[in-house]
Amino acid sequence: MFLTGFTIFFLSCITIHLNFCLSTIPSSLNSLPLGGHFSFDEVTLSHAATDFGNRYQYNPMAVLHPESVSDIAATIKHIWLMGPSSQLTVAARGHGHSLHGQAQAHGGVVINMESLKVPEMQVHVGNSPYVDVSGGELWINILHETLKYRLAPRSWTDYLHLTVGGTLSNAGVSGQAFRHGPQISNVKQLEIVTGTGEVVNCSKEQNEELFHSVLGGLGQFGIITRARILLEPAPDMVKWIRVLYSDFTAFTRDQEQLISAENSFDYIEGFVIINRTGLLNNWRSSFNPQDPVQASQFNSDGKTLYCLELAKYFTLEQINLVNQEVEMHLSYLNYIPSTLFLTEVKYLDFLDRVHVSEMYSAIFGCQFPLIKPPPFFIFSTGSSSFTSLPHNPHPLSGSTMFATTESTTHTQNNHSNRSLLNGIGSCSLENKVDELRELMGKVDGDPLRIVGVGAGAWGSVFTAMLQEAYGGLRDKVLIRIWRRPGRTVDRATAEHLFEVINSREDVLRRLIRRCAYLKYVEARLGDRILYADEILKDGFCLNMIDTPLCPLKVVSNLQEAVWDADIVINGLPSTETRQVFEEISKYWNDRITVPVIISLAKGVEAELSPQPRIITPTLMINRATGVPIENILYLGGPNIASEIYNKEYANARICGAEKWRKPLAVFLRQPHFIVWDNGDLVTHEVMGGLKNVYAIGAGMIAALTNESATSKSVYFAHCTSEMIFITHLLAEEPEKLAGPLLADTYVTLLKGRNAWYGQKLAKGELSLEMGDSIKGKGMIQGVSAVKAFYELLSQSSLNVLNPEENKLVAPVELCPILKMLYKILIIRESPVEAILRALRDETMNDPRDRIQIAQSHVFFRPSLLGQ
Repeated sequence: MFLTGFTIFFLSCITIHLNFCLSTIPSSLNSLPLGGHFSFDEVTLSHAATDFGNRYQYNPMAVLHPESVSDIAATIKHIWLMGPSSQLTVAARGHGHSLHGQAQAHGGVVINMESLKVPEMQVHVGNSPYVDVSGGELWINILHETLKYRLAPRSWTDYLHLTVGGTLSNAGVSGQAFRHGPQISNVKQLEIVTGTGEVVNCSKEQNEELFHSVLGGLGQFGIITRARILLEPAPDMVKWIRVLYSDFTAFTRDQEQLISAENSFDYIEGFVIINRTGLLNNWRSSFNPQDPVQASQFNSDGKTLYCLELAKYFTLEQINLVNQEVEMHLSYLNYIPSTLFLTEVKYLDFLDRVHVSEMYSAIFGCQFPLIKPPPFFIFSTGSSSFTSLPHNPHPLSGSTMFATTESTTHTQNNHSNRSLLNGIGSCSLENKVDELRELMGKVDGDPLRIVGVGAGAWGSVFTAMLQEAYGGLRDKVLIRIWRRPGRTVDRATAEHLFEVINSREDVLRRLIRRCAYLKYVEARLGDRILYADEILKDGFCLNMIDTPLCPLKVVSNLQEAVWDADIVINGLPSTETRQVFEEISKYWNDRITVPVIISLAKGVEAELSPQPRIITPTLMINRATGVPIENILYLGGPNIASEIYNKEYANARICGAEKWRKPLAVFLRQPHFIVWDNGDLVTHEVMGGLKNVYAIGAGMIAALTNESATSKSVYFAHCTSEMIFITHLLAEEPEKLAGPLLADTYVTLLKGRNAWYGQKLAKGELSLEMGDSIKGKGMIQGVSAVKAFYELLSQSSLNVLNPEENKLVAPVELCPILKMLYKILIIRESPVEAILRALRDETMNDPRDRIQIAQSHVFFRPSLLGQ
């Protein structure tokens, strides 16, 4: 009896002692001198008890949020000194992608490695580049940072939103491992916190045993707090390929052949695909079939198939060579001929493809093709037994190759046949390219290089039209566009852009296929800053967000864009043309061939000395670059950029020397975009600037009269009579300009940005203090044109007879609307409402009288055009 009672008392004391010890642990942890802190709240503990595997959920006692490695070392040393009686375990948690609870610590301490921000990431360039990173850093962040230096790690995992410490504690395996080894083979140095709380640096030269034990050691030998990762030059693009096999022996043989071949692919990985319905149709969401007809006839139902996924990295200069190498390597393979699918994506988008698909799945509640289970390995010598896999095969061990089972569902892309549809009439397109190439003296293997300079609405649309028409002929023509780097997209625009994307299924699918959707999700949430040149690559012009274009090749370095260009499209405002082309001229000093330049700019400047003269954008380009005026052309409307891209019928006129304007008219012509040609370059260009002047007034009248049709028609009569009056000064045969001038004026007054600007001014939604470069619209070129035409037409040397007063007056005195716009917009001595008062002024001449004065008393002044 005594023995029984003593035993109960003894066990009770032990329990009380243990409970007392456990209750004092939080306070002892909190007493540690840390830069970071511990969390004990239920929300944090519950979060630390979850992981990607979602099989185990064990709450820790505390979560450490370290600020530096010393916080981790102090905590581990403290727990080690407490001894085994504390029963505390410690686990390092990265981004929470463990599958079996490895980062959980039941009743212990979980270290949140993502809180470890010291030391900051540092990229070291040179002959042997590397990057120093925290063990809690995500691989995706490393990729973004190193790409700024055109460098990148050599080996990856398929999913990049994992921490460095997490993957290096395992292996880090993906399709690059056959060439560079897994990630653990590409580490130069580590910083480790051991189980006793000691901080140790290790490498192949220092503490080698610990170095090799920690790499792939599953966290049993210490916590990785810093790693030095080897880097290599980063490519620009990836040619991404998938093919299918029905014979497993052929599949493994081809994979081994590619792995052992020199200069084959940079990424090689395999999948097992079981009983997938409509497999190739689903693949169209990410790839284009080499043979669409054969691919549509392939049936995957009920079959066990083997997919070989390949990728070849390249820079933009290597595109032709890469195409030849890929074609050569594929010719040796024994895949099912109808199952060859290819695409090209940016290097960043290829590496981050799985996360993009994960986000798509989370947002739209569906599965996506690129979400993969972990890789498993097989022996090549045992491959024959793999051909009779059950529907849920067990992983086989080995190391010669790796494969994964693909069991998720693809999202079909309704626009996957776009390239095929664009191929209709490709023979005539190719003939047009060949004719222009021959005229420009291009030889085989040297593509015709077309560059858009400036990415406003019209410049972007014009370049995109050419890309859609001729982009598939990459061996014969290369099209790119230049815009200045660095302009950010504000949060409101990013949110609106996200709405546009999700309202257009074709655009949404295209972005997902290009692995480019995620950044717009992040920008909408405020987690990422977008840049204008970045979104233009995906087909979004900052000046016309509501009209998505096709993806464009965007270059932000002006020298790279133009130095070898054969055709340059000037999409800049007239106010920027001179400055940019003066810079371009520096890069053309050593050119042998003379480029052809097509200017889209509609604006003018006034040169008053030694005699009045209009300076047009083509003349600015001629003066800045020395390119002969015969090689500079002007393309004008009537047209509206967004409507043209949406395939609304439009026409244009290209003006300049006959040698270039006629073949370019043929080259630019499309079924919905009819291009005529004309030899009168300067006059058409001047008229293109003049109609913008009166468009601003039209917008003002519309707003001030609540869209009164009568008031707008009265204004149209007066403004057209002034324009006809001015054309008699500028054209020897002004009647030839009446049709195109009035048509271009009409469409600009109806729906141009200048008319929009006038409306916003009249409504008080914009002010003159905001300048003439407006967010979302670009440069309002009519403002500077008002100043130029007023100053020119005010010159006494151009005086004309006013028969009503029987005296000579400056031409501007017979243009009351132009005078009033000058007072409102330039010298700002009159309010916007003054234009309406001027229109209703009883002394305003009948428009017909002004036309009669022009016909009888105004004559052509060639000096105004520099002739």
